[in-house]
Amino acid sequence: MRRFTFGLIVLAMMSQIACSGGPASLLEDGAIAMGSLSDEQLDTELIDRGKASLETFLDRHANNADADSARFMLATLQEVGGLHIDAAQNYLELLRRHPESRFCAKSLILAGHIYEAIPDYARAHAAYDRLIRDYPDHEFVAGGSAKWLLDNLGRSAEEWPVPFDSVDSDADRSE
Repeated sequence: MRRFTFGLIVLAMMSQIACSGGPASLLEDGAIAMGSLSDEQLDTELIDRGKASLETFLDRHANNADADSARFMLATLQEVGGLHIDAAQNYLELLRRHPESRFCAKSLILAGHIYEAIPDYARAHAAYDRLIRDYPDHEFVAGGSAKWLLDNLGRSAEEWPVPFDSVDSDADRSE
């Protein structure tokens, strides 16, 4: 009887451990880490736990309906954590794996910003160009910001022919 009880306890513990790493739990860890980004002081342990959970989610549940959200959150947490190349690669991987995702346009914007900052202007140009071509109705494109960034890629603020904040107001006046 003692063996049977011990076996049930072990089985119950294994079930609890297995369930705690389910897709919902892993996504929740990522969402909690994302929510912490607005805190005044970044909690690097929480961010690292969120990244690890999202990586596990993507390894185990790549075809899950929320895989695009998980990849977007992972890329964002990587970027905040200074893993800029990994973040840009995950933003672009989101486009490859989930071409219909609501995060595609924003992923191109963020990948473009990362590549411009490191600087890899060829990749930044490709990201902004694809954004303009594939998402002409996105507010960042329709408002003129994407074209402006593409036209001024690699220039310092002192070299900009028109201040950035006048881009949207110029587009509003032309309507």
